[in-house]
Amino acid sequence: MVGDRGEVFVVSEHVADGPVGAALLRAPGGAREIVVCGSPDAVEQAATEAAAGGASRVVAVGGDGTVRAVVQGLLAVRTPRPELAIVPAGTANDAARGLGLDDPFAVLERLEAGALTPHPLDVNVCNGQCSVNVLSIGTPARVTQATPQESKALLGGLAYVLQGITQLAETQPFRARLHADGLQWEGSALALYIGNLPYAGGGFRVCPDADCTDGLLDLLIVPEMEPGELLALFGDTALLGDPRHHELVEHHRFTSLAVDLLDEAPINLDGEPFEGRRLSIDALSRPLRVLR
Repeated sequence: MVGDRGEVFVVSEHVADGPVGAALLRAPGGAREIVVCGSPDAVEQAATEAAAGGASRVVAVGGDGTVRAVVQGLLAVRTPRPELAIVPAGTANDAARGLGLDDPFAVLERLEAGALTPHPLDVNVCNGQCSVNVLSIGTPARVTQATPQESKALLGGLAYVLQGITQLAETQPFRARLHADGLQWEGSALALYIGNLPYAGGGFRVCPDADCTDGLLDLLIVPEMEPGELLALFGDTALLGDPRHHELVEHHRFTSLAVDLLDEAPINLDGEPFEGRRLSIDALSRPLRVLR
């Protein structure tokens, strides 16, 4: 029964020795456990064990990868599942940003004060792995993988922006085939985004209208285009916050989507590398409740 273990904080080891970890240790205790994890697998296991052990709430303390791993662990347990809370303490924190959770210290204070309320949360699932935020294929995934760890530590989400600018002239298109109810698309693309929340890449609104409560996944197709067009698209996304202003970009919504990659292309799942040439993606409607 949910409630036996109280509140469990699952903390990335990258965060534990920093200011957010220190703030967490200083906060009033109450019925709380703190579990520090050194890998995504350990995070997932800790979340599953907390849920199976009757935790009333599991708090993910870290970046997008930590949030994804916690959710993966929670989904391994049948309902009733504990509430999810997120303390954004990673590099990009795009999932938390999409939920209106920007400042980790403010989130900790609001948690202590009981000022956050539970809301439904959809989850996308790709080949059995969950995506709370955005799955990206092609250029954005390549930029994420190429961004040096030192730059991320120093600059945070800005590191992705600067890396993306340096790689604008080195984009590599890939061929893909997409199938969904009402859509048959085949062509050469620079990027595909499949979103549950709006932000990716350290604050870019790549799926502006993505709603994590509507039971749908948002698909954005960025086809192959000339460098000048790509620069205009970058401006639409960075300055206007909406890549759909570009006439070549396509936007669709579905409950499920099949993606066949006809060429090799990098894939990023909520900030972490992912592999596959054939992807089956489904939107799970409201399997969790998240505090916002």
